[in-house]
Amino acid sequence: MTKPIVQPPALLSFDFDGTLIDYVTRGPVHRDLVAMLARLAAHGSLWAVNTGRSIDYSLEGFSDHNLDELPHFLIAREREIYRRHEGDWHDHGDWNARGIRAHDDLFSEAHHVLEKIRAFVASETRAQFGAQTGEHAGIVSSTEDEMAVICEFIDQHIDAVPDLHYERNAIYLRFSHRGFTKGTSLAELARSLDLPSENVFAIGDSFNDMTKLNRNIAGMIACPSNAVEEVKDHVRDQRGFVATRPAGEGVLEAIEHFAAEGRLII
Repeated sequence: MTKPIVQPPALLSFDFDGTLIDYVTRGPVHRDLVAMLARLAAHGSLWAVNTGRSIDYSLEGFSDHNLDELPHFLIAREREIYRRHEGDWHDHGDWNARGIRAHDDLFSEAHHVLEKIRAFVASETRAQFGAQTGEHAGIVSSTEDEMAVICEFIDQHIDAVPDLHYERNAIYLRFSHRGFTKGTSLAELARSLDLPSENVFAIGDSFNDMTKLNRNIAGMIACPSNAVEEVKDHVRDQRGFVATRPAGEGVLEAIEHFAAEGRLII
């Protein structure tokens, strides 16, 4: 069957740490990728950074890593949607306000489950259970193996509160509402722009990217070669593209792959 040809506008969603920038070198965003982002925008495509960072930490990262071509949208803390307008960042619709209300209600309900998890973390691990500014609860483990053990425990208890969810990235874990993730936020952004999933491209490298790396959210999904194996397997299962190069070079490779299929205009 011939694949659908997607004309602009397309919406492209990029994870930041480990995808747009390399965990190993921590250098600037690949300059060929910056040029590619400008070309995509010139052809009418829109793009977003979809990250676990807060909005302030994201903007700091853009500056530190020489991302001179700024995104049209920013999905921060895996759930807050902001749009860039006249040099400033603004809430996109009422999504962020809805998310705040949903999280306040959820964490009132989930207190007993979180206390059980907190007790396990304190007694059985060297991890720290706490909350960063603006967050209700999270965990920082001492190693990724320790985080895997903690996640096994969480998975045994989290279903007691159906809307309770967690996003994991290496040694960091954030508890959140199941309805407000990288995936649901990207779907909401596409919906607000009246774009079907076939017009959406998504790429990421870690566990917290998996909610957006799904065909019902993005018709074009990919991961760089440095992605964790579980993400690579997930992308293959979704008939997506696994790049042979890491981070920004892998992002370029993925964009060129879908452009060669006629699905992105570069």
